[in-house]
Amino acid sequence: MIRLYSKKKNKPTVIVAESDPYASALVVCLLEGTGTEVVTVQNGREAVAMCHRAKDSIVLAAADLPDLDAASFLREARSEKNRNLFLMMVEGKSRVNSAEMIRRGAWEVLAKPIDAKTFPLVIRRALAKRSLHRNIDFLKGVTAFLIVMIPLVMTAGILLALD
Repeated sequence: MIRLYSKKKNKPTVIVAESDPYASALVVCLLEGTGTEVVTVQNGREAVAMCHRAKDSIVLAAADLPDLDAASFLREARSEKNRNLFLMMVEGKSRVNSAEMIRRGAWEVLAKPIDAKTFPLVIRRALAKRSLHRNIDFLKGVTAFLIVMIPLVMTAGILLALD
């Protein structure tokens, strides 16, 4: 089941993939006031589908989803077409699991239960990283435009000067 908690446009989307409804509700409460649109899903397949639809989101996913393990989830949810930022939530912070998840593309690994004091900081960092990626994309577009336009304008100027 997918629940949408905000319908305002131009808000960053946070996808919460958690099978435990209490843990999911806690994360949604902690996300209040962050200026994000929150979408919750309860299994890995729904989360993967949401990741492919929302191409520039922050994804908070439990490592123990009932139908996909963390490695499979990251492999299926990540693609070159989307720029989602993955934050994995694990029971107790195991270094082996954390290192493996980061190697497979997770940006951050959070221990469960979620620490209410540090969680807003992690979300702010993720939102800042997302914003930087969007700014880089914009600047790449401006650069490509200038690369095409500058020679055209100079050529037109030279031709006008020769007349």
